[in-house]
Amino acid sequence: MDFDAAIAAHSVAEEYAHIARQRCACGGSLRFVKQALLRKDERYFDLVETRCRRCGAKKEFLFDISSFFPPTNRDSIPLGCC
Repeated sequence: MDFDAAIAAHSVAEEYAHIARQRCACGGSLRFVKQALLRKDERYFDLVETRCRRCGAKKEFLFDISSFFPPTNRDSIPLGCC
């Protein structure tokens, strides 16, 4: 996973708006499947899995949420990592 290529997002709403603008290679729209919070070094990420409504293909989006992830109690939150 290339964390340096993550899409900068400033809110969850911005993440969903970005996904809503995307299309599958077949032209179908994407639906949300699941979301995971990841941490790498001092940066925080949302990994969002989607599926195409038309063909069922899986597509993942990695968002850098470090700009808005709440700084309080960051060390006490168990997070997955790479």
